[in-house]
Amino acid sequence: MLAFSDLEPAGYGPRRIAKREIMDAFSDGWRINWIRAAVFESHPRTEGSHAWLSSIIKV
Repeated sequence: MLAFSDLEPAGYGPRRIAKREIMDAFSDGWRINWIRAAVFESHPRTEGSHAWLSSIIKV
């Protein structure tokens, strides 16, 4: 899963997600392999936007 991170400043893009929100949302019936900081690349923002990249499996 790739989602905008709460580390991204307000004003650009959709609602930001905290790492804890991902962990809480997938706490029952899922195994979180990892959650890593990542960057969304885009033309309007050459520096990209902070994101969370997650590997999550249904158990």
